[in-house]
Amino acid sequence: MERALTSILALGLGITIGRELRRWISAPGTEEDPLSVVSDSARVIAAWRALEAEEPEPLVYDEFAVALAGPSALASARACAQPFTGTAGPGKPHRARKLCLSNVTARVWWFDEQIRAALSSGTNAPRQVVVLGSGMDTRPWRCSDFPPGLLWFEVDLPAMVSAKGLALDALGAQKGTGPGEGARKHPLHVASWRALTADLSGPDWVQALAACGFDPGQPTLWIVEGLFMYLEPRDGTGLLHTMQGHSAPGSRLVTHNVTQELVDGVQDGSITEYPPYSQDLVRTWHYGFPAPLEPALAELGWRVTTKASRAQIARSIFGAGSDEELEGCVEFDARLGCAMDRYSVFVAATVADVKPRT
Repeated sequence: MERALTSILALGLGITIGRELRRWISAPGTEEDPLSVVSDSARVIAAWRALEAEEPEPLVYDEFAVALAGPSALASARACAQPFTGTAGPGKPHRARKLCLSNVTARVWWFDEQIRAALSSGTNAPRQVVVLGSGMDTRPWRCSDFPPGLLWFEVDLPAMVSAKGLALDALGAQKGTGPGEGARKHPLHVASWRALTADLSGPDWVQALAACGFDPGQPTLWIVEGLFMYLEPRDGTGLLHTMQGHSAPGSRLVTHNVTQELVDGVQDGSITEYPPYSQDLVRTWHYGFPAPLEPALAELGWRVTTKASRAQIARSIFGAGSDEELEGCVEFDARLGCAMDRYSVFVAATVADVKPRT
């Protein structure tokens, strides 16, 4: 039971600002442990990043992950991890591993790759990044290859922003350019980092963002990781519309979500299990991306440039061409077209030249 619960937390919850999820997994903070306001899922996901950093050739290296996870979450993740038994081969990247590729690492790696691609997309590439529902994301410190002059904005609920700020201070992370910040142990790899509190279901978050230095007249990279499924459909489409409406030419979006097929199936009872996710959790998912996805996002002003499933991501990482080649390499079901593969989608998009219809 403990193993199953840990897997559900690690793979199913994500770091989101969804209200229902927050009520379900959050605990009140204490002075002794400021990170106690951070969801258990945030700790466990940090633990999986910490395990990945121990690999001979880590796909994700996060110096903060051990401290952000804490000993309990780290021990739980280690107990759940599966040993790598895949067959190494010449020219196959990242095949020599100690542990199987985790669901969490596959997602984080894909986002890292798409973020780097967006920021190097030409003369009009974005130089400001907005992360909605940022949680305990550490990319401004762990990604040293970002281009110069990058402005990084994060938006989340007050408890998460406060807890993260305290954690960064305890770790010796640089947060700004003020007195003493340059002497911090862990420097920023972006020109500026700002974290602000806002409720994305309300109308005022863009104005709050602008007050912190966001310029809607410049290209923006929007990052939405582990959020959309917890929103009501009208709030999900509304968020996409709002981002588009404040995006200059050259702006891009990197996101992922479950599909509407899964949401509908859970609601009408035709899908009774979606392992390793719990039914209680899946029932809190309201908004899935429709199929076909491209015309739906086009209606909201976004042109899909990349679409991937988790199985396709695993194939990219391992250079695999078949299900058999991934045996012993991943801890999740990586068969192309299986339920786990159909029910989630990873998307990169550019802002369209025309405004969406209202």
